[in-house]
Amino acid sequence: MPLKIRRLAGALLPHSDEERDLRRRLTRANEAIEYWKTRSERRSAAVDRMKQELDAAKLRVQEAQANATLRKRRELSPGVLEQMLVSRVAQRPRLPWEAGPARDRESRLLAASDEYRTVVEDEGRATKLQRAEVSGIPWWLPRDEGRAGRSKKLQHQGFPLRAVLNTREVSLGGIMLDLGANVGRTSITRVLLGDVRAVYAAEPEPTNYSCLVQNVVEHGLRGFVLPDRVAIGALRGEVKLRRSQYIGGHRLLNPARRQRAPIETVPVQLWPLDDWMAHVGVEAEAISFVKVDTQGSEVNVLRGARALLARRHVAWQLELDPGLLVRAGATVPELLGLVEQHFTHFIDMGPAAPGVRVRPVRDLAGALAYVGGEHAKTDLLLYNAVS
Repeated sequence: MPLKIRRLAGALLPHSDEERDLRRRLTRANEAIEYWKTRSERRSAAVDRMKQELDAAKLRVQEAQANATLRKRRELSPGVLEQMLVSRVAQRPRLPWEAGPARDRESRLLAASDEYRTVVEDEGRATKLQRAEVSGIPWWLPRDEGRAGRSKKLQHQGFPLRAVLNTREVSLGGIMLDLGANVGRTSITRVLLGDVRAVYAAEPEPTNYSCLVQNVVEHGLRGFVLPDRVAIGALRGEVKLRRSQYIGGHRLLNPARRQRAPIETVPVQLWPLDDWMAHVGVEAEAISFVKVDTQGSEVNVLRGARALLARRHVAWQLELDPGLLVRAGATVPELLGLVEQHFTHFIDMGPAAPGVRVRPVRDLAGALAYVGGEHAKTDLLLYNAVS
């Protein structure tokens, strides 16, 4: 067979198994190269996107830090109030309304409150108390508070200056009512800082009340902070106060609730707020702000304050603690229903509060759905906007 024919026949004949295997391997290699090339290009694109996103995130962080710095510069600081408070305790300023009105208020309280007259005239009252230092300020506490580190805890807490700042929009000027005044950390602070002209303070627990009076005397505020040992509620009468081992844990006893363990109680006079105001001689027109921290009795406080609630210029700070409300025989819906009847707007003062800061009371129930469990309670700032 001629050479040319043999070559042509060889080209037309099937390839050997070795050649076919080599071609398959070459094809797979080319496919793998294309696969990894495509994958590499995709990864490069993903890396580029991630770099862009990282750069954008860094920019957002820088902007947030700049905004936070700006907000911090503009934000009112309780540290400044603490510095001013220490200065004013060291040298109390002469208050512009000091002369006649303070003496008149003091005289009316002495005539109306046997308890105040007895305690303020008891020169030995300080021997039953403990003098400590809170935020650099001399302060009188119940002697038992020195046990188990509770005094140190109170000294660490200091004064409620953040709450003072958070309520100043609606609380400045006029006369304040402090219901559940404890040992006077709010009442005395407000007067010394010049926020209010005077404070009428209701505190039912005897030792706390003695401390409150002693702190008023210590800081020269007779006639400016006017303490009465009463509880505020819906009806007039005598009730039992359940005493706690903690300075702020005393609360009115709910007779309908079974007590699981032996408790210590003390009798206390109960007044509806409207009646108590008339009794101590304070006019509703003069009041600008009411703070209520009554360990679950807030519903009854509102029920006994119909005349004052009709004064729409008065703002209220109200503690909301669902657990304490239940112990007192009330419910959260009862409290919110009363609030919705008498106010148009609220501010949730809780640090975990969601949503915008100022809201209409129709949003109240939804806004407070988070309260309970980890966030067991909050404080509400309530006021009326003129429509």
